[in-house]
Amino acid sequence: MKFAIWFAMVSVAVGAPTVSTWSGNPGDWVTDLRKASYLDQTGRYAEAQGIYDRILPILGDTARLSESDILRAEFCNDLAAHYHHLARFAEAVPLYQQAIAIWRQTPGVAAQRDLALALGNLAALNRAQGRFPVAESLYREELALLEKVSGKQTRNYAIALNNFAELRRSEGDLANAEVLARDAVAISTKVFDSHDENLGVPMHTLAVTLSGQRKFEEADRLLQQVINVWKATLGEEHPKVAVALGNLADLRCEQGRYDEAEALSRQSLAIRRTAFGPGHPQVAVNLNNLGYLLRLRKDFAGAEASFQEAIRIAENSMGLYHPELANFLANLGMLEAERGRFPAAEGLLLRAVAITEKDFGPADTRTLMSRIQLAQVYQARGRLTAAERIYRQALPLLDESTAAKDMRVERARGDYEKLLAATRGKSKRNS
Repeated sequence: MKFAIWFAMVSVAVGAPTVSTWSGNPGDWVTDLRKASYLDQTGRYAEAQGIYDRILPILGDTARLSESDILRAEFCNDLAAHYHHLARFAEAVPLYQQAIAIWRQTPGVAAQRDLALALGNLAALNRAQGRFPVAESLYREELALLEKVSGKQTRNYAIALNNFAELRRSEGDLANAEVLARDAVAISTKVFDSHDENLGVPMHTLAVTLSGQRKFEEADRLLQQVINVWKATLGEEHPKVAVALGNLADLRCEQGRYDEAEALSRQSLAIRRTAFGPGHPQVAVNLNNLGYLLRLRKDFAGAEASFQEAIRIAENSMGLYHPELANFLANLGMLEAERGRFPAAEGLLLRAVAITEKDFGPADTRTLMSRIQLAQVYQARGRLTAAERIYRQALPLLDESTAAKDMRVERARGDYEKLLAATRGKSKRNS
């Protein structure tokens, strides 16, 4: 099971400082702040970090920058978005919350628009952490606020609608994700010109959603269009180009075009390593997806190396209980099972189950899917009672979820039927 490419359009609110209690001259550091925000939006995080480090003490000086100053809101929001890009979620959350609290108390249309975008940023962060109900509530509030202050046919509304589609896709609700993404594309073609990088964002979301529904022809066409848009507007080595290349690699993989898929995946990985450095979470995601592809190609040594590097990076950059780490562990576990290394596979999958259960609870689809993989390993080892117990508990819950038609669930149902047949046959022989 590959994990969806780690990508969301973070709508960083940059508002004009129309009201400020700053007692000195804010011009220099405000200019630096907006330069750092621009660097973040163009994927140049290391350069942005240097600027943030230099101006960060200003946030601690409440005598000169009061706790209700909209410049503080802007600073908190942009710094939170920076930490969000770096997967430093715990540091980003209170900063987003501080920005939101200030903008809620600030009158005027501009403040309401900035509030909406900050709500969307916090929603995107919760989506990345798998906190989907919280993210949905925030997205709905963002969309309602944007519609109120500026209407639906606007740039910000198109971006927010796209991000809501991404949430639905993350939840596995591809039909509704497609509807939302098509609406976002329709608005985007009206409000973004051909030289705007944002034009490619909803097309990208729609393409990945269509690919997930095996609508490959339209998805392929859209992804190639997105790659061309982003190369022209951002340059060939931009992280967003890497995202689109990686998703085109996934599509080629689904079509069985493994040579093309591997070349695209390695191209994506090279861009990410250059843009982010070797220890970034997006590098880990790319390595995981490359490992999955190499496993399909029966290059088990290459797949193992990719999965292990992804796990090492994830542990260092995301922590020991991140859902993406759980997915990497599960992928390596299933590889080990395929190679007949069942004790190692079981250990990895037990760890994956523990993470998803901690993050999402025992009845969540991701937890159930991890448990199904563990059942398949138990079944392969001949531990039929343990496997049967998991199948019996998990499959009915999965049948009621958006994953009911997932090929992995269909395969698990078939494995369960084989297990039951084997158990019945054994009982007859012993009677």
